[in-house]
Amino acid sequence: MKPLTTIFCTLLFFCSCNNEIETTDIQKESNINREYQITYPLSKTESRSNSELDTSWETVQEITLPSGEPAYTPWNPEISSKTVPNEFSMDIKKEDGWNLIAHSMNNQEKGLNYLFFYNIYRGTLKVFYYLEENFNQTTGLWHVHIDKPQNLLAFTGLYAKAINASDKIQDIYCSNITINPSKAFTKGWNCFEVDLAYDPNFEDATLYIEPCGIIESNIEISGNYNSSSEGSIITIGADKQSGVLKGTGKDAEKYLSDESSKVAWENFPSTRTLSSSISERDSKSVDIGSIIKLGANFLQKVFSSEKKGEEYKLKFATQGSVTLKGDITTIVGGGFSPIAISIDKDKVGNLGVWGVEEQPTIQFNTLGRKKEVFTSGSPTFMTYGGTTPIYHIVINPDLSNKITNLKRDYETLIGTFSDSYTDKENQNSISGGMNYSAQGEHIYNDIYARIAPVFKVHFKNLNNNDTREVPPAIYLYGSKDGSGTPFGIKNNFIFGINVTFTAPDGREFMSTRSFRPLLEWRTDNLQQIYKQTAPNGHPDNFFLMYNY
Repeated sequence: MKPLTTIFCTLLFFCSCNNEIETTDIQKESNINREYQITYPLSKTESRSNSELDTSWETVQEITLPSGEPAYTPWNPEISSKTVPNEFSMDIKKEDGWNLIAHSMNNQEKGLNYLFFYNIYRGTLKVFYYLEENFNQTTGLWHVHIDKPQNLLAFTGLYAKAINASDKIQDIYCSNITINPSKAFTKGWNCFEVDLAYDPNFEDATLYIEPCGIIESNIEISGNYNSSSEGSIITIGADKQSGVLKGTGKDAEKYLSDESSKVAWENFPSTRTLSSSISERDSKSVDIGSIIKLGANFLQKVFSSEKKGEEYKLKFATQGSVTLKGDITTIVGGGFSPIAISIDKDKVGNLGVWGVEEQPTIQFNTLGRKKEVFTSGSPTFMTYGGTTPIYHIVINPDLSNKITNLKRDYETLIGTFSDSYTDKENQNSISGGMNYSAQGEHIYNDIYARIAPVFKVHFKNLNNNDTREVPPAIYLYGSKDGSGTPFGIKNNFIFGINVTFTAPDGREFMSTRSFRPLLEWRTDNLQQIYKQTAPNGHPDNFFLMYNY
């Protein structure tokens, strides 16, 4: 297997098109007579051609491009010169959840050769483009822009965003999916995919697609994922500084099997009741289903799987990343055009499978109980009852009559986050709370099991370690540690949410996304403590009683 750095070094390209290409340029080029250039086979508001391509695309083996030239469809089994891997080009069947939601084959503009597919069960937007002329570039990159703030792109990063997030994602950059090892645009069909979240507040917007050809790139690849997969996907955020690498297909399956031997599954909270540990067995003899059941989805931050019979399709964000270390020069042109399509609900339907209404919240226990472990002047306390998570999932209503066995689950873990994380809203800490620096039991890479915090509290008036003077419980909010510093919670938590369901044909779908949670004290817990300890007093009295 070739190392990631040799396969993706010119490939991973990118990290962005430069600032010379602005969204306004896309709009100027693409918004001319947009409604007359694009066909929407699912539209409820305009007449449709009802052509064979619109209704029975799977059977169409050849189409006529807007230039008048004929071309085989990407899924034509007779094509011998295709550039898109079979795993992507042949995966467009209606029975698997795909719909052709838009295309530009009925317009007259040469170079506007786009097909837009959407999978209702995966929430995946797949775009094919036919390049009629060779294009001089090193690497291909697709700029995706939505002209209104929305939550459809909330699942494109390593950490997902909730529907109520103030910083909506409107721009991302996607790698080209092709057999070309540099991921450059090639003559013939090219492809990219984007995973969409469901946004119940979304009604209408315009989706812009801009092809970017990169001539020079200087990037750095880090992480432990070695891939030879032609379908590996990179997503770059609007900051144009860092990217997420997604492994797919058989190569991803092999990676997951190999890595399973490194995971301390017996320490993973969801698997501690299991009688055996996968790390104690030969990973080559363990099927992917067993690995997933042990909780691999919660360890990958971004994970999705589809099971049909005994076959699995996997996609997950690895522990690797792509970082821009230099400037990138970009050009646009060479025989193909940007495009703008409507993604209004009445034209393409409800997009996305699920979303989270508000940023998940972890509530900490305010009560610390005494442990029988002491040091001079500083008895040890522990919070029992741990934390209470709060999260609310919304499901695309168009799926309600199509799926069964809908389940949702969560896992709270601790991770070490990179310095590049700049979302100040999520980097909150509780002033006057407890200092939660212990990471718990190590599970895998930078992932740790969450455990109840143990901490020391200094009592000035504790004489000769007389345990009778130590209160059996303390009010943590406002308490101080052994050095006299108020406790505070560092937000290095990972909150994973997992949604599973079954399609009408029995196919099982799983989707896991990780969030940076908010942190709060449990107010109900505090009220309970107050009633039990100071029923006739004021909360300040309780604070003075136990804050030494």
